[in-house]
Formats: sequence, structure tokens, C-alpha cells
Amino acid sequence: DDLHPGAPVSSVAVSAAHGCLAYVTSGSRQEVQFLPLARVHAWDPLWDDGAEGLLPPPRSVERGSELVAVLPGRPTVVLQHPRGNLEGADPKYLVVADACRLLEERRYAEALRRMRRGRVDANLWYDRDPARWEADADCIA
Repeated sequence: DDLHPGAPVSSVAVSAAHGCLAYVTSGSRQEVQFLPLARVHAWDPLWDDGAEGLLPPPRSVERGSELVAVLPGRPTVVLQHPRGNLEGADPKYLVVADACRLLEERRYAEALRRMRRGRVDANLWYDRDPARWEADADCIA
């Protein structure tokens, strides 16, 4: 079966490193949207607009932008604008996923820097695993 997102799509990239399909919609709302690879087979594209809370939040982009790449080692997408210039953007979906991965690996300083740069609430650290946060509180301070 072919995957048909609910809105017209101008470009697509699959990121195995982040476990998602990234695509840029075209039309009245230009956005970079993400679909976790685990949900690709169960996703109903006709239900896309009503799937709030089930799909990660999109990131608005300039009209006519194309998705060039999703960088595997960083939570960054590279977009090419209509004038030809390239932009690196860190969508919140990728920043949160990367921060969670760093917290799992106990790379706390790097995770906190990533969360601060991506404007992600540091409560993610506690909310993700309160028992682990309390157990590791000594090495944090």
C-alpha cells in the first residue's frame, strides 16, 4: 500500500535514527510533520486532521520549503527555501525524542543543554521517570 498523507506533500524523508517519517505539507499550511515509523501501518490518512494528540505537533515552515534531510546524529531537519538558502531547524518532536534518549543514557548535562536550546521544559526529566530522577539526584548536583 502507498502512504498518502491527508494533505498534499512536497517532500519526504525517512529517518531510521529518529524512528520517524518526516514530510513537508504544501497548500495553505506549510508544515514539517512527523509520523513515527511504528504507527505508519496503522495510520489512517483520511483521519489525519482529527488525530490531534496522536501525532506529534507539526512545525510551521516558509511557503515553498522543501525537506532536504533529517540529520541522524542531531534533532535537526534541513530545509531548502524557495530562494535557495538552506536552514537547519530543530522541531520540538525531535528535540524531545533526543533529550529522552540522552536521559536514558544518563548523559544529563547534554540532555539539559539540548532541552534548554530547544525550549523544552526541564520537568520532562522528572516526568519521564521520577524514581530514576530521585535515585540520580546526587550525581546531578
